[in-house]
Amino acid sequence: MYLIFLSILVFGWTLNPFLKKIVMRTLNPYEYYVAQTASIVVVAMSYFIGMKALYGNHKLSMDSYRALTHYQLSVLALGAFLSVLSTFMYLYLINTTDISKLVPHIQSVVIVFTALIGYFIFKEDLGKKDILGIALIISGITLIKYKFQK
Repeated sequence: MYLIFLSILVFGWTLNPFLKKIVMRTLNPYEYYVAQTASIVVVAMSYFIGMKALYGNHKLSMDSYRALTHYQLSVLALGAFLSVLSTFMYLYLINTTDISKLVPHIQSVVIVFTALIGYFIFKEDLGKKDILGIALIISGITLIKYKFQK
């Protein structure tokens, strides 16, 4: 099941920037963001209504939201702010850059920062193989980024 979910995730994340670029031939990043957000709300609400119909309150409970602490609400708000800010930056870059070069650069930096934050802040394991893998990713991106002279 893990590989199926991972495959769907990779397919979605790979195709999504290209779909955005197609729509943004007509819409500017702000217009696109509003349209995308409205679409996400419709899809999410349909999903939650379906879940409620299938499972009752088992999967979706307002009590869970009421149980959030002020700290957790602050983290939620910060996450929302960072999502909006980074989405606008991403949409701008999609309009001005080749996606096939943009996404590998973004993802490689995300991999490095995720590993470092996971290790230093959340005390996650970071072994020698992980460090080697990260170094290989950075090396690969460097090869993509810079054109070597003959």
